[in-house]
Amino acid sequence: MIASLSPFLIVCSADAKDGAVKPAGHETVYKHGGHPWRAEMTEAQQEALAARWRRWEVANNRMQCGDYSESIKIYTDLINTAHKKTKKEHLGFMYAQRGYARMLNGELKPGIADATKALELDPNSIWTRKNRALAYRKLGLFEQAKKDLQVARELENNPKHQKERAIWGHYRDAMELRNQDKPEAVVEHAQQLVKEQPHNTAPYFMLGDAYFEMGKFNEALNAFNKSLAIIPGDPYALNYRGTTYAQLGQIDKAIADYTRVIEIRKKASSKKWDEIVSSYAGKFLAPSLSELYALRAELYLKHGDKDKALADCSQAIKSNPSDDRARLVRATVYRQCKQSEKALADLNDLLRVNPKDEKALQFKAEILMDSGKHKDAIIAITKAIELDDSDWHSYEIRALCHRSIGNGKLAAQDIHQVNLLRNKP
Repeated sequence: MIASLSPFLIVCSADAKDGAVKPAGHETVYKHGGHPWRAEMTEAQQEALAARWRRWEVANNRMQCGDYSESIKIYTDLINTAHKKTKKEHLGFMYAQRGYARMLNGELKPGIADATKALELDPNSIWTRKNRALAYRKLGLFEQAKKDLQVARELENNPKHQKERAIWGHYRDAMELRNQDKPEAVVEHAQQLVKEQPHNTAPYFMLGDAYFEMGKFNEALNAFNKSLAIIPGDPYALNYRGTTYAQLGQIDKAIADYTRVIEIRKKASSKKWDEIVSSYAGKFLAPSLSELYALRAELYLKHGDKDKALADCSQAIKSNPSDDRARLVRATVYRQCKQSEKALADLNDLLRVNPKDEKALQFKAEILMDSGKHKDAIIAITKAIELDDSDWHSYEIRALCHRSIGNGKLAAQDIHQVNLLRNKP
């Protein structure tokens, strides 16, 4: 069951079983659900392996969202296309995952068959035995369930597995604490995992994410750099490092990282996969292609390169016509270029899709105010205030509009509200 929760837990399983992993430049680095990523692999081989990892992620996400049939199809494809030299325990893990999805889908006998195949390939998988035992119990096969649970207990009590259990515990606790927004506590677990698995990317990635949430961007950057030293082309670490560079004001480096991620995603992603990731994936996954273009557009805008920002916004909207971020960025560029009508067109398109976007309404009011359309601006900003009456900037915009058309009393009321909100503890 644990294996379906997080890719980081899966990494732990392979690493703990095989012992310490050698660093890049030696034999093998383990990443991506236990798959071996060899330092001497060609770029095409690395991309093929990364593509399998992304397929595994999609299957995992679909299973977590209750779409068991789709996850079963993907696991089946991964099993059927596995390389002949795939390690037994890695292939066994895929059978175990498919078996678990089948059990969740009510297909108990096929699920048991997959679990049995998984245990033939990897007899030491405790969670697979427990899952099979549960399926046996549901079918009324209590003796078989009892035998599986007995073997699982023996494995759990085996001193050889104590270190593995401790590592799994750190991953489990770290992920739970992360979901509780307790990054300081996550750091403690991640640092322990770094000691236990110094050549595994997952602990560094987890550590970087926690430091980022704490606002310790230099420490986060150091962690992501260590992750990328193990797997230089990891798009998830590149994405996070790019965001960290942006926070540190190193825009050129941030753009370079986003550009690398975009190139990876352009080669590997499909529209369907982007939709799945955007809808269901957790924060650890890289954003969709459209989001990446929008993020890079923001960086180009900070860099003062408006033409490239506009080009990226267009690519983002082409990839995903409902991308709010891209339309906001493009509207910002149009406003700076004194093209108010184009800016308003983007904002109106955005508001047709999401009429309760408070920031879009606020921005629209600012552009209308720039154009001297103060009454229209008041209508827009009033809608924004109705959605969020705690933003003093909205009241400030409305006060300026009221003052411009001679409504001094209403302007004074809004300024009073601005002062209250700005001085609020």
